Amino acid sequence: MAVWSEKYYVNGSRTIRVELDDFKRGTYLYALINDKGRTITTKRLIVLKP
Repeated sequence: MAVWSEKYYVNGSRTIRVELDDFKRGTYLYALINDKGRTITTKRLIVLKP
């Protein structure tokens, strides 16, 4: 189940800031996918809130 999805077209290195205020505390997986639909990498994101 996807909780967030957005497309960016990047040429070279780039930093993208994502607002996580609406995310609940927990562990999420995110993937970077190229323009051909192939997964480049999948990483874990841990959201900690008091």
